[in-house]
Amino acid sequence: MRDVAIIGVGAHATGQFTEKPLKDIAYPAVWNALNDAGVGPADIDVAYVGNSLGGLLTGQEGIRGQVLLQHSGITGLPIINVENACASAATALRGAWLEVASGAADVALALGAEKMFVGDSARSISALSAVSELDLSQMGMQFTSSYAIHPKINLKAKMQEYGWTIEDFAKPAVKNSANGALNPLAQHRRALTIEQVVQSGVVVDPLTLYMCSSISDGAAAASCVRSTRRRSSPTNSRFGS
Repeated sequence: MRDVAIIGVGAHATGQFTEKPLKDIAYPAVWNALNDAGVGPADIDVAYVGNSLGGLLTGQEGIRGQVLLQHSGITGLPIINVENACASAATALRGAWLEVASGAADVALALGAEKMFVGDSARSISALSAVSELDLSQMGMQFTSSYAIHPKINLKAKMQEYGWTIEDFAKPAVKNSANGALNPLAQHRRALTIEQVVQSGVVVDPLTLYMCSSISDGAAAASCVRSTRRRSSPTNSRFGS
């Protein structure tokens, strides 16, 4: 396996962009990642595109990645669509990394893009239910409930076994909110305290509102290359050896 470097990243702000199509959300993420890496569309050997809910919420099936990248001016290369719930983008990055590591590609693009605000919150919740375990979602339980009480996770049991407290579960939210407060692309830009997280209202015991992820639109992309190749100008057709 070859060493791989991520030399360019890009993102679209996360938040509510009801009137904006997914391809317009993906566009700046793609081009920021390419410009940051100093590569152009002709340099890309393969692209992996992660999206989980596009088929359910926009009706676009089968060629979601092809549509998104074509809008960004990227065509004529293998495009692999990845659908893996919350891990769709991470799985796309894994695929791009493996392409370069295996020697099948010298430059690979990974894109994760999602649009959950479609002007109908009931549709968004229904889509989330569809990518939860169906037996549980049919009982009104989604990801959050599953995480809290699923026999293989069961946070209440873990609290008893390890002595964890609800304040312990609040700490990641506090850390993430502090980072978000400094990030101009973050959906929520307000630092929270442990007390605010704990008191934000129970979603499913022991998880509270601020411990749970938000519905969001957004996109992020990364350019993966052989780490032995050096960074070059965006005008160059390929990296120097």
